[in-house]
Amino acid sequence: MSDNPTVREMVSWALEGEDVGIEFNTVDEMVGDYLDAQEFDGLYNEDGECGCLAGELSPGSCMQADCRAGYMGPCDPENCVADGNCDFHVGPEKAQQKT
Repeated sequence: MSDNPTVREMVSWALEGEDVGIEFNTVDEMVGDYLDAQEFDGLYNEDGECGCLAGELSPGSCMQADCRAGYMGPCDPENCVADGNCDFHVGPEKAQQKT
């Protein structure tokens, strides 16, 4: 599996777990459990159009097959598709801690 797997890869991981007695009711649960197990913060789209935290997953508005597992970080107004009007971004790398 890739470093930042897609939703499709996360669901496949969850379905493999059913063989060992893990049961899931929804795709949200499958993806959420994967994100938690692998210590990701949420999902992002490589096109930069969206980002959502693990506790806010919704197939109708956030979670698409090409979304990837990622980490929460601060909004970078210079690269923000919402012109810096965000509380956070989710992306492929962990944000650097300020010392």
